[in-house]
Amino acid sequence: MIKFFGLIPRRPDISSQEFHDHYRHPHGTLGRMIPTFRAYIQSHQIESGLLGPDQRRFEAVAEVWFDTPADALGLADDPHYLKYVQPDEPNFVDMDNLKWLYVTEDVLVSGPDSASEPAELGLQGFHLERATTVKLMQFIDDDPAFARTPDEDRALSRSLGAVRHVRSLPHSEIHADQSPAYSAVQELWWPTISAFEESASSETLAEFLSVPGAITLLAQAERFT
Repeated sequence: MIKFFGLIPRRPDISSQEFHDHYRHPHGTLGRMIPTFRAYIQSHQIESGLLGPDQRRFEAVAEVWFDTPADALGLADDPHYLKYVQPDEPNFVDMDNLKWLYVTEDVLVSGPDSASEPAELGLQGFHLERATTVKLMQFIDDDPAFARTPDEDRALSRSLGAVRHVRSLPHSEIHADQSPAYSAVQELWWPTISAFEESASSETLAEFLSVPGAITLLAQAERFT
């Protein structure tokens, strides 16, 4: 499947609460009605003392899955989107600084390993089974080749205590004629904010954050469909 990321900056004249409330409803309620959406997640930025000031560049991230490139690119012409969703965007979004890209996913860590305690093993598939999850999202604006190999990144996420890790690259067909906003995306999941803070406050997190040209934020991911 094809995944879409929309990186959403808050309109500067509204409060953070107004932004998040409006994004959930009415915007999220309207968005989930688009027929080509196979899945729709809103990731709302969470302030973290473990991250730098760039974490506030985007107030939220829209995540949508499509079956085909035609469905993905057809969103711009979808009647429901044009009539209801697109006109609502300027009500809470800083449209001049909105960023987006289409990607394909590579799952590096799909869940806790077999040596984990029963409670951790129960988190297998939790990102699909729970309405809300917590994740670290990193958008890389640099060379499309990762500095670390998949095995190195997999070991890094394990040492951070993440229970899932996905790396994504721009979809080659969709971005053949239009450059993506970022060259790569990384997503690491934890069951709670406390679990992230307890396991990630280490030199390992500093290594993860050291990627040049990267924007990293912590978010609560809320599944709409």
